[in-house]
Amino acid sequence: MRQPLTEAGEQAQGTRDGRTESAVTTRSLRRSVLASAGLMVALGLLAAVPGAAQVEDQAATPAPAPTPTPAPTPIPASGIPARVTDDAGAAREAVTRAEADPRLLEIQRRLPAAKARVEDLREEMTRRIEMPGPAQMLNDVGTASMRLRDRLTRWLAELAVRSSALDSALGDLQGRTAVWRLTRENQA
Repeated sequence: MRQPLTEAGEQAQGTRDGRTESAVTTRSLRRSVLASAGLMVALGLLAAVPGAAQVEDQAATPAPAPTPTPAPTPIPASGIPARVTDDAGAAREAVTRAEADPRLLEIQRRLPAAKARVEDLREEMTRRIEMPGPAQMLNDVGTASMRLRDRLTRWLAELAVRSSALDSALGDLQGRTAVWRLTRENQA
């Protein structure tokens, strides 16, 4: 079955600089597909770089006003034993959360192949655009590019969740450390 865009281009009559209008239409279509493919590759590369998309998101939305955190207060001597137990548990939990996650190890293992695939798809799209023929032949590369972009987007989401959890744990540990430092300074 013929594609509507191909049929419309082939039905065009006349010449323009020695070329039929169908060739001109096909070239215009190829150029727009190339621009779309370039955008898909750029999105794929953007998704492959952790944190790159977050910078754009942060620039687009104003940062909410930070809530003031209360100044740390020293731990009273009677509360030190209970606080040691709580903070040791929090530290163990943070270390456990920071251990290698099998999903993230899989992303790390597969990322070089995904980067190579982005480059392969870019080259294939460029090669197919330069070839004569119907624009339909670009669909395979476009579909593969979309699948890769979707995979990279999922990976980026997983990495963002992991990064947020680790940042939260680190902030908690830093707050606890500040309290212990203040307690030690007051005891001296």
